[in-house]
Amino acid sequence: MIDRKHFLLALATAVGGTGVVSAADGGGGAASYNKKLRGVIALASSGAETPAEGRPPAKIKPPVAHDDSQSATQREGEGGGFKNSCLHGRFAYSNLADGVASISVGLFDGMGKVTQMDNIEINFPNPDGGRLEMSIPFNWGTYEIYPNGRGVMHASFGAEGGPYFDPPALLEFVVTNAYGNCEIMNMDSFFSASKTDGSLNDVGVAAQLVAPRWSKIADF
Repeated sequence: MIDRKHFLLALATAVGGTGVVSAADGGGGAASYNKKLRGVIALASSGAETPAEGRPPAKIKPPVAHDDSQSATQREGEGGGFKNSCLHGRFAYSNLADGVASISVGLFDGMGKVTQMDNIEINFPNPDGGRLEMSIPFNWGTYEIYPNGRGVMHASFGAEGGPYFDPPALLEFVVTNAYGNCEIMNMDSFFSASKTDGSLNDVGVAAQLVAPRWSKIADF
């Protein structure tokens, strides 16, 4: 039997790509240092980092616990100059996975709030054949960006009493492209893996990967 709670959020947030960098071609997950690269770079590794010759291994910080996650997680890494004001303007929201598509447009105010977002429009398979379309309303949202380019977003969806109305869903995100000093242009994100609201308010989706992508389209 399909879990209706997970099914509805899946329709609203069908995967738009993982954004994961694979350590293929014999890389083994080792870090590669390139003098041409500047600034903060988002990446993923499949194994432990191997420091370049003559470079001491990086010091690993203990996990930092946050009020918006059931598990301790380290978001505030060293370096970077990102802050809430770096995220402002109108962003396209797009997802595509498993035969389901969803789109919307959201407005970030540069002060930690998602002040506007269109209903999320979804096109999905009809179990009885053909396809269906539906719309899920956005209620409100907040965000926080850490200096290293990672961040968290809380977003309330659906009608009062629904599974993502209150408490809202939790999204983790990372900046993937920025202009100038810190104007954010693109982000990859994923919903929390908690299937129900936990003691620290990180309700999300446990049965699947849900990873919206965000692209800036206007300053207003």
